[in-house]
Amino acid sequence: MNLNKRFIIGIVAFIICVFILQLRVPREFSWEVTHRHDSTDPFGCMLFDSLMATSLKGGYTVEEKTFYQVAHDSTQNGRPRGVLMACDDWSSDSLTVCQILDLAARGDVVMLSCNNFFDARKLRDTLGLVNVSSVYSNFSPKNIRYLMEKASSSLYDSISWVGRPEVFPHQTYHLYSSLITSYFYTYDESINMKCDTLAYRENTYRRYAEPEEVARLDTTALIDFVLYEDGTANYTTNEQELVAVAFNRGKGRVILVTMPLLFTNYTVLNDTVSGLTGRLMSEFGGLPVVRLAKYSNATIEEMRKESPLRFFVSQPPLRMALYTALTMLLLFMVFNSRRRQRVIPVIKRPANRSLEFTKLIGTLYYERHDNAGLLHTKYRGFVDEVRRRTGIDLDDDSDDEQLFELLAEKTGKATADLRELILRLRHLDTNGTKLSDAVMKQQINQMNELLTMI
Repeated sequence: MNLNKRFIIGIVAFIICVFILQLRVPREFSWEVTHRHDSTDPFGCMLFDSLMATSLKGGYTVEEKTFYQVAHDSTQNGRPRGVLMACDDWSSDSLTVCQILDLAARGDVVMLSCNNFFDARKLRDTLGLVNVSSVYSNFSPKNIRYLMEKASSSLYDSISWVGRPEVFPHQTYHLYSSLITSYFYTYDESINMKCDTLAYRENTYRRYAEPEEVARLDTTALIDFVLYEDGTANYTTNEQELVAVAFNRGKGRVILVTMPLLFTNYTVLNDTVSGLTGRLMSEFGGLPVVRLAKYSNATIEEMRKESPLRFFVSQPPLRMALYTALTMLLLFMVFNSRRRQRVIPVIKRPANRSLEFTKLIGTLYYERHDNAGLLHTKYRGFVDEVRRRTGIDLDDDSDDEQLFELLAEKTGKATADLRELILRLRHLDTNGTKLSDAVMKQQINQMNELLTMI
């Protein structure tokens, strides 16, 4: 077995060992927010989608469509349905806003959930949302563990559900603060956002008030109130930071939720949060619900789906084996990059050996004293050469007189001399009698002389 075969066998054995070891290593979850339908990671949606498909009476599907495609879907025949979009970041243009409002106007319930509606200015202006504040921070298990160890008060937030009181009683849900990404608010209390509040976060603020503001304060609604001699005051109040609101548009509704992580695998497995997710999904009523995966954070993953290596890359053991194989292949190319090909020898031009071959044949005949055979070989060559030069076949004896006359015209020699020469050569060639050296040389010289005359 040569070196190359042993090297290849070693690489294959090493890859198999790495693959087996990777299979035995426990798989680590990825905390990246993707909302992918085929992801079992905490912030994927495989479990969430399957649970909704079995629990919603009207049905639940996941489709790779845009709002425009849903609004122009002819298979619905005008029947209302629920449309859910949950993603990390989203910005709305005029066309998308028009399609969302058209869906709501014809009776659909559209629920939009993203981290920050600040970029969705077109939608906010259309619905009358005054401001949106971002409190977004990435969900990090390490950060949560750190806050737990420090017993920090900022670990949890309280979300109060007040939507549809005729169906659901008021309830407060305690969840990690990093699950709440933003909230809606207004600077001016005189501005009333025309929306139904479904859920809000209670937050306590310490404020300073000038005398003219103190006169307008309802001190009975304040947690703490301190009045100073100059007429100013400090007071503590609870403010409602809206995290889920609903707008009535035509026959349907548009619902905005600032907690997109509620629609993932992690939250439906969390007993303290799954109830809030269920109440939000109940806003669809008995309508069939479709979740638009087109807006999920899977743009890169969609590109990977088109690659034949997608399965290898998606599985950690196979991914490690693939990277190892590529690394070993690169090393193999580096160590074998030097030239191993033998030097190509300089091939000399073949020499003309015809004269040597002729001399060899002549020597053989001479040593054997086969004058008849040598004459026969010479005569056959003579006949072929005459046929090639003049077209006259000396072997054709059907009309010798005409043959001799034609040959005389070509050579300029007398017909009688040609008749004597050709007939004598035919006789010697046919009988094969023994010839002396002198006779053989004489006949060969006469044939050579005749060829020079053609």
